[in-house]
Amino acid sequence: MSGDWSSDVCSSDLKKYKQTIRLYHRMYAIALAAVAIVSLLSQTLIQNYLSNQVSDTHFINYAAKLRTESETLIKYALTLELKIDIRSSFKDYSNTLRRLEKTHSSLIDGNEFLNIPVNKNKEIDELFNIIENPYRDMINAAHVIKDIIEIKPTEYNISQYLPALINAEKIYLLGMEMIVFEYDRQLSNNIRFLKKLEWTLFLILIASLCGEAFLIFLPLSRKLNSSFRDLYDSEKKSSALACELSLVNAQLETSRQEIIKHNDHIQKVRSELIIMGQERERKRIAAEIHDGIGQMLTALKMKIGMLEDADSVNENQYHSVDELLSSIVAETRRICSELLPSVLADFGLNAAIKELINICSKSSDINFCLENNLEESLLSKEQSLAVYRIIQESVNNICKHSDASDVYIILESDAEMIFISISDNGIGFSHDMTNMGELQMMGRSYGLVNMNERAELLGGDLNIKSKSGFGTSVELSIPLTI
Repeated sequence: MSGDWSSDVCSSDLKKYKQTIRLYHRMYAIALAAVAIVSLLSQTLIQNYLSNQVSDTHFINYAAKLRTESETLIKYALTLELKIDIRSSFKDYSNTLRRLEKTHSSLIDGNEFLNIPVNKNKEIDELFNIIENPYRDMINAAHVIKDIIEIKPTEYNISQYLPALINAEKIYLLGMEMIVFEYDRQLSNNIRFLKKLEWTLFLILIASLCGEAFLIFLPLSRKLNSSFRDLYDSEKKSSALACELSLVNAQLETSRQEIIKHNDHIQKVRSELIIMGQERERKRIAAEIHDGIGQMLTALKMKIGMLEDADSVNENQYHSVDELLSSIVAETRRICSELLPSVLADFGLNAAIKELINICSKSSDINFCLENNLEESLLSKEQSLAVYRIIQESVNNICKHSDASDVYIILESDAEMIFISISDNGIGFSHDMTNMGELQMMGRSYGLVNMNERAELLGGDLNIKSKSGFGTSVELSIPLTI
């Protein structure tokens, strides 16, 4: 009964907490939206005015530069009248005239390259109209002087045109000063307006934050405090049960880990004993076949060879018996090699793998491709034997069941791991690595089960991928130290 009451209390508190959190999310979203709108509006207005101020600053700079260009034009004209360094002075005079014309037209019509916008100010446009005639008189007089000098580079007289150029330049210079003054006045007004706008938006933002604090956050804080107090009381009521549950869970986890560790140890010992027994039995059988049947068959072959010299014996029969016995000796040696490959003990893992592939290539139509980068000195004898048995089982399965034409074997190693990959293009088969225990209990796939047990004994990972009609891939990774 008390348990039901505690559950109802916790459920009610949790419901209140969720409602409070949802209310908090809504109010917080409203507050953030208000601040974001005010900030975005202020930034948009300020950036717009700043962009205009940058454009006005460019205009003032180039207007001042235009005044300098007109004064420079007069200076070079006077220098040409005195015929001082005519060639250099005329070049500077022409360049100054060209820059003056380009800058003047850019201030009126705009120039994207110079970052000067098109003039849309009516007051400035009126001032440009006022100085248009003096500007034309100045430009025309300057071009007349330029044409005279180009016609007679050394024998020229420009004295009669200089007064018109100088008078027009004075009026033009006065007009440009008025334009600069007007732009400076408008720029000052815009800056004052921008300051007022910035302060206004700042006050609006402060007012918004204060309103949010009193209308949203303060009531919300009270609501949260009440909810947290309720949650704290509920947490105190459930903490005792939580402690008891944690203790029970810890005990259960400890027991589970001990059981898993014990089962793993039993499985490891069982697998090790099975493999050791298999290896001892294979060694015993190999020794018996080699020392018994092999020696007797060899002696029999020698006796038949001696009888072959006799004239009264049918030699064809002896030759047939001799060939049959040679086949028996070769088969006996092959069986001995499979049970306990002497080349593995005498010459190492790499040599044993090469011999295994050579034997399988001669006894089948399969093309074996071996890429061996294995550093076998890093492997212990037990690891070498296990790797050889896994490769031997895989290759034998391919020769017997796969109907493959090509087999690729890759052996790699580094300072920590051994990597082996065996793949074929055969018919494949349906296989699931998770059903190893089932297969072993049903008495099927002993070869795959043995391969998996050998890999687990070495702390490795065996992965067999196969699908009917798409070949088979065996991948093995074994740590060098376990």
